[in-house]
Amino acid sequence: MNALLLFLACIGYFDTFGYPESIGLSASNPAGFLNFLRNVTFHPLGYFIVAGSLKKRNYYLIAAGILMLINLVVAICYLADASVYARLDGSITHLIIILTNVNILWVIYHAYLHLRRSGKGWYLIASIVMLLPHAIRYVLDFAFSYIAFLQLKKKLILKSEADKRVLQVSQSLNELDLNEIKKIGRNLHDQVGNILASALGYLNMNENRKAKAKNLIEIVIWEIRLISHNIVKQDAGEFITWHINQLIERMNDFSVINYYFKDYSDDGLRKLNAIEKQNVYNIIQELLTNVLKCSKATDAFVEIFDGEGKLRINVEDNGIGFNTETDHKGSGLQNIRSRVEILAFYYILESTDKGVTALIEVNYEN
Repeated sequence: MNALLLFLACIGYFDTFGYPESIGLSASNPAGFLNFLRNVTFHPLGYFIVAGSLKKRNYYLIAAGILMLINLVVAICYLADASVYARLDGSITHLIIILTNVNILWVIYHAYLHLRRSGKGWYLIASIVMLLPHAIRYVLDFAFSYIAFLQLKKKLILKSEADKRVLQVSQSLNELDLNEIKKIGRNLHDQVGNILASALGYLNMNENRKAKAKNLIEIVIWEIRLISHNIVKQDAGEFITWHINQLIERMNDFSVINYYFKDYSDDGLRKLNAIEKQNVYNIIQELLTNVLKCSKATDAFVEIFDGEGKLRINVEDNGIGFNTETDHKGSGLQNIRSRVEILAFYYILESTDKGVTALIEVNYEN
């Protein structure tokens, strides 16, 4: 009968009944109320079944009486004033679990003793069948709790990994800040230093080339403004081929070396991003400056090719060359190596007594 009432409560049968608003019992908790009533009413029936196999009936009756009293007191709480029940609701929820487990163990234990002493197993079987839904529920509760624990553990692991990632990103940002400082130093050397060297070359010429020198100084002012913003402007990157042509023209104006530029890539440099364009230009500029300072060449060539998803930039001269094993500690060559390492360019430098060839390859997205 109790099982039937609990089943009806679970399927919402009692939800249609009217409940006084002044008491704790409502449409949301009849199952708990009936659960305690079942625990109260079951013990007299259980005693009637196992009485013949009990050795110490007095102890049994005392313990059963205590369980009945506790369950009855908790059940009465449902009929108490609603405000009183609201304060006890959390405790009652925990008592449902505790008292239900105690009653299950009580029934199973005495049903087992009844089987051993009287040889009658029907009570144990009936008890197991009756309590099976509760056992399944507790197994499921445990399973869901374990799954929730695993999920929580997974989230904690993910959070730990995320914290490590944040720390790594923070460290990378610090390194990036240091690299940015180095980058500003390289730009000051490459851009401003080289252009000022060109301006000085014009001023040292016999004929009056003050206009050219003035133009270069104006370019230096523009370059310093660009560096101060610490941003590679998109509009500057779009005209990288023009900038290379201007560089070649300047080098030819005050140098005895003949500089040549040929773009076989059909303006392939436009396929690079702004940072790559700026660095390709700076590398070419540095290589040509080294030709001017050290090569004793008569001709120097800059050629750009495009193929197989990459741009290839060749810079070569017909000078005396140098020992690449020992003569590679100048700031210019160090700057080039730093740039190609940061941007993952392919770079190779070969030197013989007939000249130097530098090859830079840059992959681009089609």
